[in-house]
Formats: sequence, structure tokens, C-alpha cells
Amino acid sequence: GSRDRTVRLWDPDSGALRAVLAGHGHWVSVLAAHPEAASDLLASGSNDGTVRLWRWSSGELVRSLDARGMVSSLVASRDWLVSGSMRGVLRVWSWEGVCARELEFKLAPALQSLAWEGPLLAALNFDGRVTVWDTGSHDPNAWTTRVLSQSANPHNGVAVQGGRVAFFSRRDPWGLVLAALETPREARIRRRRLACAN
Repeated sequence: GSRDRTVRLWDPDSGALRAVLAGHGHWVSVLAAHPEAASDLLASGSNDGTVRLWRWSSGELVRSLDARGMVSSLVASRDWLVSGSMRGVLRVWSWEGVCARELEFKLAPALQSLAWEGPLLAALNFDGRVTVWDTGSHDPNAWTTRVLSQSANPHNGVAVQGGRVAFFSRRDPWGLVLAALETPREARIRRRRLACAN
């Protein structure tokens, strides 16, 4: 995605441009692909407030979805696509383009990024709060919520792997913070300062 409002598809072997996907009304800010290789779907999010679903093979626009604000993040699983907007609105979409749920995000409005692995979906807000949803249920309306961080320092990144959530801030004296989730419903914050070798 780029500032020219397009998505460009490249051949990884030859480096040749395969297709230019046009239609967004503003910068294309984020992309997410269906995680299964057999799927032909790609999602793009834009500052125009939409998420667009495309077919890799043909470049065909499948549908345009209302993300309710400039799209700052997209994450995908086999069954769901989650869009996050700068207004703090998270919407859970089926790959058919049906909005199954609008997640409650009762924090500062600006959403910075999302991370998703296994049952854990993490949202990082510009005010320094990290919220995690347990997505173990196939029904998004049954997903539960836990706020992991209420730091006064804005965080700059979030990641999820192996039942752990990591977030960091350039201004936080703790640096990188690891939140170990014993189970998705029982979060135990374990702050660890991780130093980088010189």
C-alpha cells in the first residue's frame, strides 16, 4: 500500500509488478492477507475509513467495508479479519465482509496497532493501554476482555506469541514489558527490563 492510494502486487521471483489495485480514496496504510495459502483474499485498510477485500489472482475488488475511521491496523485469522481505526473502533469481519461484532474499546480513542496469535488478540492504544481479548470461542460475541496495561507512558509496539503479550515504550523506564498469560483469562503482569547487547 502507498500514498498514491493503490496496492501493488509484485511477483516475488521475478520482481515484476503483477497488478495495481486502485479504488481507495486516501493513503493505503495497512494490509492483511488470509493466513491460508489456498485462500485468494487480501485486505487493505486506508485513511479513507474503509477496508477493501481483493482477490490476489485477478486484482478484483470483492467488497468495501466501513471501518468507522482511518484504518490504523488490520489482523487476520482463518475465520476473521479485525480492523482498528484511529477513532478506537475495532470491528470483527468475516471474510465474506459481514461485521460480526464491534469490540468495546473504552479507552482513549486513537488505536495504534493490533497483534493476534492463537486465542489472544491485543490492541495497543496511543495512551499507553494494552487490551487483550480471548478469542477462543468461534463466536466473536463470546470473546472476553482484559486490560493489561494502564501506563501513563504511550507505548510504541505490541506483539503476541505463545500466550505472552509484549509491549514497549521508548519513554517507559521499564523498556520492554512482558505480560505472561497463564491462561487467556488470568493475566499476570511480569515487568522485565530487557537490555540489548552492544
